[in-house]
Amino acid sequence: MEISPILLEPQHLAGQSPHLGMINESFHSGGIGCTWKTVETLTGIRIDHFVKVDFTGFKGMVNAVGGVDVCVPPPINDTKALLHLPAGWRCG
Repeated sequence: MEISPILLEPQHLAGQSPHLGMINESFHSGGIGCTWKTVETLTGIRIDHFVKVDFTGFKGMVNAVGGVDVCVPPPINDTKALLHLPAGWRCG
């Protein structure tokens, strides 16, 4: 069985890394082809295949594998997103 790395691009981190900002911009201005080349250039890793998934599709994939465990090191209190999570493990 071959394991493939997954690149998740969390929108809320885009302002914290110039690379994520570049990935965001490449997708919005040039589509998936531009994003593909940007990620290859930034990481030095050749991409053979990709899957573009919207949030509904991502949610479906997570549900299909029985959820995902996530560790939240500091508490999250994002009033704009209406997201409030105490620190610790969240089991999916």
